[in-house]
Amino acid sequence: EEYVKIIKKYQKKKWKFLFPFEIMYHSRQIYRLSDQELVKIIQDIRSLLSSISIEIEKLHEYHSNGQHEEVSIIFLVSTIFCFLQYLLGNPDDGFLQQSLHVFNMHDLVQEDFEYLRQHLAFWLTRCYLLREDRLAASLVLKKGMGFRRKEFDLFPKMKLLTTEIRKAQS
Repeated sequence: EEYVKIIKKYQKKKWKFLFPFEIMYHSRQIYRLSDQELVKIIQDIRSLLSSISIEIEKLHEYHSNGQHEEVSIIFLVSTIFCFLQYLLGNPDDGFLQQSLHVFNMHDLVQEDFEYLRQHLAFWLTRCYLLREDRLAASLVLKKGMGFRRKEFDLFPKMKLLTTEIRKAQS
């Protein structure tokens, strides 16, 4: 049923090229890929963004110009990048700063893709926990807990993360 929802969202969008990446993300099959394959996915997505001239740094500009699909693309890509960086086990500072910047502009994402706010919060929190930055993880998670969604809801997993953070702090 979740895949049907994703398909319906993409039928209306001009950026169907990201569909396979979102399916891989939701199917959880991505866990079976090697580190080299995960890195290749990151490179492929960056290439695609470059080919259509979308830059994460221009997020606010896209929103101001009414380019709402571009904003959603950036949220989707940031979510997938966070997930992949977590799987690779080595989120770097530049990557985390960029993802946090995108996350802090969560109010710009289109209604059809609001679930990405929660997903980005979840994976960003997991990345901060990998780096043992519990304060940053707590702040992102707290904000992300407010993004309850009916579809693709990660709220139960986010509650578990809250417990994990509390245990680590005591």
